[in-house]
Amino acid sequence: MTGTYSGGRSELSNSRERYGAAKERDEIVRNNTKKYKTDLTASEIRRIEEIVYPIAIDSGYEIDNGVDFRCLDPFIFRLLSYFDAYSMFIFCIREEGFLQGIRLFNKSIILYL
Repeated sequence: MTGTYSGGRSELSNSRERYGAAKERDEIVRNNTKKYKTDLTASEIRRIEEIVYPIAIDSGYEIDNGVDFRCLDPFIFRLLSYFDAYSMFIFCIREEGFLQGIRLFNKSIILYL
């Protein structure tokens, strides 16, 4: 992906990052790019590029494998959507407590739809 860095923000306040290379860090991780090339197999990268192809091209992402768009099976897509919603629901409750978590989930799911 392409983008520009504006140096105005070098500290994160109230960061919620708890996973990956930025876990427990409060500064921006600058060398956290293109790790997928070593963390995923070539066939996994190819399949991901097939699924996200239209958005990737519109966003200026450089496709590594000469692929065309191939969407997910509708059943798998629906199943993953339910799993994502459930995971988001559990995350919101764990982060904010029961009532605030439900409120946060409701706000988040509206943006998700």
